[in-house]
Amino acid sequence: MKTWIKEDCKIQYNQRDISNVYLKPELLKKYFGYYETHEIETQDGYFITTYRIPKEKPKGYILFRHPATTDSVAWIIQGFESPALYFWKNGFEVWMTNTRGTDFSTKHKNLTAHDYNFWNFSFHEIALYDLGAALEYIYQRNNNNKIIVVGHSMGSTECLIYASMLPLKSKKYVHVFVLMTASTTFQFSRVNFLGNFIPFLQKLTTDDTVGVVLNKGSLMSRIVRSVCPLVPDLCIALYSFFGAGWSTEEPNPVETSIIFNQIPRALSVKCVLHYGQLISSGKFQMFDYGTANNEVYGSSYPPEYPVENIVTPIYLIVGSRDDLAPKEDTEAFYNKLPNIAKIYGKLNIEGMNHIDPIVGTNRKEKVYDKILNILNKLS
Repeated sequence: MKTWIKEDCKIQYNQRDISNVYLKPELLKKYFGYYETHEIETQDGYFITTYRIPKEKPKGYILFRHPATTDSVAWIIQGFESPALYFWKNGFEVWMTNTRGTDFSTKHKNLTAHDYNFWNFSFHEIALYDLGAALEYIYQRNNNNKIIVVGHSMGSTECLIYASMLPLKSKKYVHVFVLMTASTTFQFSRVNFLGNFIPFLQKLTTDDTVGVVLNKGSLMSRIVRSVCPLVPDLCIALYSFFGAGWSTEEPNPVETSIIFNQIPRALSVKCVLHYGQLISSGKFQMFDYGTANNEVYGSSYPPEYPVENIVTPIYLIVGSRDDLAPKEDTEAFYNKLPNIAKIYGKLNIEGMNHIDPIVGTNRKEKVYDKILNILNKLS
């Protein structure tokens, strides 16, 4: 693993202002005043751009893992009400990674983002290699202090994979996983009908001309970035209907307009297919390679992730109206965890859907303050 510090920036704080600033470095300058950009090379050759917001004498070190179809901008775009700034102001040093394939992490040792093989990964590889490399580096850089990992959606899924597959490393590097809206299975989800599209998605993965969806030049990306900033309420409603769930919260229209200027980010077809397989099988399992499973796993079917092996504490945040991480599915998963992983319990939030932790009007009181209470017990 190799790391380079590329850039340091320092400016004065401004008053609260959420303006149309689309480049993440500009947002970092505006809201934090000082930041560093690191490139971390993973075991399989990807270079992961990671942002560090230093804190003098921090209470602890937080690594944020973003959801699918976005990047670390999800943690800062809300300005002075962003989760990154909230925890930084409350005494924590903040680190934010950008998953392989997103706009700021398109470098590879031997491939380019135009190569099909560049996109030959799902959230399984992201968990073991991207998250793994980031944890190792942050741990070493910060005098072997354990890290608090905060994930949302796919970011939470990655944390569960890492913690179950590499329990000893997880115990060494991680203090606690704070997992918001963790998607594992979809048996009680309204999106489970998407399992019918698995054969079509499987065909996409065997066509070496299609490795990525929602990249910057795609038709869907252009539509979202052109239309949704103008009618954010409509786009939020459509997203809620097709999966996120109906919330009792009113999203901030300014924030959602800016967010829709930033998304969607590129996502590998294999990530989409892997989620489709979870929907189809009803199991939290590894990628299904079909007839190649025997060669890959030594069995006809992909193994389930061994969540019973998790030894790192998990603080799980569950929304009653989340259709992408349904409460019933989350409860079933949570009950499989050993007691050592459940020492901080879970937080059930009535009326919260899948995206409320990012755009919900009352996210500070309902989510961030509750997380802070847990983290203050660690420091």
